[in-house]
Amino acid sequence: MKVECPNCHTTYKLPDERVGQDGATVRCTVCKHQFHVDAPTPEDFPGFGDTGASPVWPVQGEDESDVSNDFASHLDAQRKKDPYVDSELPGGDFASADFATIEFGKEEKPGSGGLSRKSLILAILLGVVILAGAGATAAYFMEFWPFAKKAPTSAMEGAPQAAPGQPEQPKSPKQEPAAQAQAPSHIASIAIESHQYYFTENEKIGKLFVIDGKIVNKSPVVVGQVKIEATLLDPSDAPVLTKTITAGPKASTFELKTMSQTDMEARLNSVQEILLNNGSVKPGEEIPFMFVFTNPPANLGSFSLKVTDYQELAPQAGQQTSDKK
Repeated sequence: MKVECPNCHTTYKLPDERVGQDGATVRCTVCKHQFHVDAPTPEDFPGFGDTGASPVWPVQGEDESDVSNDFASHLDAQRKKDPYVDSELPGGDFASADFATIEFGKEEKPGSGGLSRKSLILAILLGVVILAGAGATAAYFMEFWPFAKKAPTSAMEGAPQAAPGQPEQPKSPKQEPAAQAQAPSHIASIAIESHQYYFTENEKIGKLFVIDGKIVNKSPVVVGQVKIEATLLDPSDAPVLTKTITAGPKASTFELKTMSQTDMEARLNSVQEILLNNGSVKPGEEIPFMFVFTNPPANLGSFSLKVTDYQELAPQAGQQTSDKK
């Protein structure tokens, strides 16, 4: 009889005597599913239709008793005949009906007891994950991958070492680019052209010692904010008093006689006159200056003047040097 596994639909050819009248519990050797097989019926025999009658039985014209006897004999012979003797799976491939189950299909190799397909796949995936984790860990600590933390390197690593007992040679100073070299000074070309000095009486302050004159820009550049220093000396040319001003402002004779000391200081430090006369002095132009010393020392012997500082300015577009003397 034909038997089909209800789980995996594998079809087997099972001899009737292996099943018995009460049927048998069998197990599929492919999916290991157990199921019950009922006893065979006449309809299970080949060559008989849905009714179990042979298409050649009965034959017309024969005696009914002979037909009945011949049919019974034929049916009995068909039942006793084993149609599966020449099948692909001999009867020896099936377990006896005395056992609880009947195994179908190919016999398992002794001692195989292998894992199922699903368990095998899970084991392979688990092994791949473990190997990948171990490889990533090793790569991190051995600095194989680009994101591994690198150990700090010393700034002296790879530097040549001095021979034992010999002092290290001093490094040469860093050379600055030529464009950053300090511009040449033109302070010697900013000359005090002329000056005069005198005493005058101020009605509010008292005796004043005044030095006024002019500075000429004899340098080839435009200058501004030129500063000048005056030092009062005693008869032995020792410095007594020093004052530094920004050239440009001057006071009139009337102002020198009538202004208070505060107003005098504000007049001689006027920002407007500094910007007007000493803001941008082209080559050849002049700058006025004036020193006022209140209550000069009694042992005044002489004085000295010198230019101490200036700012070099870039000439404006289309600007030309002056011929003013």
